[in-house]
Amino acid sequence: MVRIPIEIVQGQSVDIRFSVAEAGVHNVMIAYPKGTVDYMGKTLRAVTGEAVVGSGGRVVAEAELPVDHQRSTRDFDAMVLFTLATEPFKEYTVTLEVTHLPSALTAAQPAIQVEVDPHYMFTVWQVELLGLLLSLAAILFGIPLIRRRTKKLKSDISNR
Repeated sequence: MVRIPIEIVQGQSVDIRFSVAEAGVHNVMIAYPKGTVDYMGKTLRAVTGEAVVGSGGRVVAEAELPVDHQRSTRDFDAMVLFTLATEPFKEYTVTLEVTHLPSALTAAQPAIQVEVDPHYMFTVWQVELLGLLLSLAAILFGIPLIRRRTKKLKSDISNR
């Protein structure tokens, strides 16, 4: 997980550079410490502006704020700006321009947080398990089949 503290000032643009250590699908989000405000979901839906993520001089994704994808854990509340496939150690830049920031968030301590999408990891685990089970089934069903074919070939050869 990457966590970069930022300062959001209404009407100003901020660039945040990041990279990740592992390939995969990652959530890029604005995260606030848990308990910053009551009813954080409603407060985050009042944030307006634009977010752009780029890499190597090209735009990877754009979003108008508010984004209707939020996450909440015991440590933070967040607006997920992007869910995107990333390459390890490649530099990305998030440009964030907030045109309206609710007063409850002006003194907050937000961060850009980047972490592996939990759904991605669950999917990878399922695919790996399926591959293992299919390999095991191929071995278990393939060995008796090979033995039968071998016996049949031996009997065909001995009958000639």
